[in-house]
Amino acid sequence: MKNILALIDFTHVSENVIQQATLLSKQHGLPITLCHFTEKDNEASELQTKLNTIAADISNNGIECESMIVLGNIFTKISEICLKLGTDLVIIGTHGKKGLMQNLFGSNIWKLVSAIPTSALVINEHSKFNVNGFEKVLMPLGPHAEFAHKADVTAALLAPTGNIELFAIEKPGVPIGEKMLTVARSSQEYFDEKHVKHSYVEIESSHYSIGYSRDTIEYAAKNSVDVISILTRVSDDNAHFGKLDKENLVLNEEGIAVLCVK
Repeated sequence: MKNILALIDFTHVSENVIQQATLLSKQHGLPITLCHFTEKDNEASELQTKLNTIAADISNNGIECESMIVLGNIFTKISEICLKLGTDLVIIGTHGKKGLMQNLFGSNIWKLVSAIPTSALVINEHSKFNVNGFEKVLMPLGPHAEFAHKADVTAALLAPTGNIELFAIEKPGVPIGEKMLTVARSSQEYFDEKHVKHSYVEIESSHYSIGYSRDTIEYAAKNSVDVISILTRVSDDNAHFGKLDKENLVLNEEGIAVLCVK
């Protein structure tokens, strides 16, 4: 990865965004751009001053950091800004299911993640941070063919001593399909080749609900997972529940970060 775009809304969740961006910058040598979107031209100058102050504090810690105010709607402008900056990781803070001031994130978080043309790391107000980096990463398996790209992006953020858990869930009466097992084997071979520490975890679900987010969040919280890595695109196999399942993951109230790989 080359750089980080941190979206700042000037609420307390932004403090978590800044902390996460700073940790990743120190661990991986990535420059940071702080960005705030506003549709009110008369506020731009004052907001830029506030953002400059935050950027200066970060820079004083030896981190390359810039700031920018963007005039316009975040959902229509975010792709343009990411492409302009060459961003390959966006960090977003969400206030969860209750929504966010200025009506930017909250229940619209998946709409924003989907609009971003690159990978996004979603954190929330309950997030806790491991100063050693992402030591324990949960990578739920799915029938996607893009597992190699997901593996690359996930491994790039892994701490030097970290481990990626390839995670599969068997639903009552629904055994894990051959397509999923093929992805599991391919992922293991891929990580072996790249010398990335990994393990395979398979659990049986005790829930009869559609989707896998509930089991995934419960497992991640119980096992002190630092981040859950998912693909933004919903697979054709899970089209009828995939979007809601992914949105439930990013809106989790356990404080677990979710990496959405585009």
